[in-house]
Amino acid sequence: MHQEHRRRDYLVATHDYLSVDALCGKSLRHVGTLEETWIGLLGWRVVALKLTGSDCWGGRSAQRNLRHLHLVVWNSCFVILE
Repeated sequence: MHQEHRRRDYLVATHDYLSVDALCGKSLRHVGTLEETWIGLLGWRVVALKLTGSDCWGGRSAQRNLRHLHLVVWNSCFVILE
């Protein structure tokens, strides 16, 4: 694993108590910087195929949800560093 990935994973584990940030599957990691200093961390991953509580929200059909699923991401990590 790349050194920056290890550093980011360590910082997420240290500062984000809600994160289960073992970004598996398709995912995207962002590091916000100010000059050379890391000031924030973001993590995005694909959503679950089935979200029972929200699948019927707004009168959407299951077919419509599946057609648009590739457009939906989940923000799985948001950390502002000191």
